[in-house]
Amino acid sequence: MSLFKLTTLLRNLFNFTQHIVMSPKPARLPSTSAIGKPKACRAGRARRPGIDRQHSETKSINDVVGLILSVAIIIVPFSLFSFRYADADIYRFRDKDGVWHFTNIRSDPRYRLYIKEGGLKGKQYIINYDAIIHGAAEQFGVEAHLIKAVIMAESSFDPNAISKSGAQGLMQLMPATADDMRVNNPFDPEENILGGTRYLSLLLKQFKQDKKLAIAAYNVGAKIVANHGSVPPIPQTRHFVEKVMKYYMELRKRGD
Repeated sequence: MSLFKLTTLLRNLFNFTQHIVMSPKPARLPSTSAIGKPKACRAGRARRPGIDRQHSETKSINDVVGLILSVAIIIVPFSLFSFRYADADIYRFRDKDGVWHFTNIRSDPRYRLYIKEGGLKGKQYIINYDAIIHGAAEQFGVEAHLIKAVIMAESSFDPNAISKSGAQGLMQLMPATADDMRVNNPFDPEENILGGTRYLSLLLKQFKQDKKLAIAAYNVGAKIVANHGSVPPIPQTRHFVEKVMKYYMELRKRGD
């Protein structure tokens, strides 16, 4: 259950119970005798016909409200602890450099709906490709968390992603890079992950295991990073490095 849905549920529940509580209650009258004849009250007035039915309906409503509140008490704590992993729509837009940006919060009007809630999400993609990622990590000596972070930043785990510049697949391999890494089909998840991880491992070796420099080189090219000796002052590259490192730290913390 998402936080938005949880908030809506609680608001509707409050409005419903408030309506019940604030509704006029029937006057409490003496009960009938065993043979069904009304007893006289203090004022000497007989009980009105149909009061048993009103009393029964009021009791039923109170029972329903009590049941709803009991269910809410059970649901709310679980929802509060699980909303951070809840499903959500995914939006994306492609900037002037051909780089795709993904988010679950439409904070910019350029974002357009990409994956509707209920579709396959990043976490499910990670589960689907987990064995391949760990195999590539072991084969090329690269942390699985870093591979997942690069995939998340590059394609949001969309195996069919294509950038304006021509980068393809999960790890957004350029055709020349794919050829160098012996990737025949960049849209095949296993080939793409193996090729992208191999390329990332070479960059890590070149930059002495400096993750930020290797990630920057993955984005803009090793030559440019080597010439600067640091992450180059290119907004797109710096944003990419920050995004990958953020995902990397989150994945390490969660143990995904």
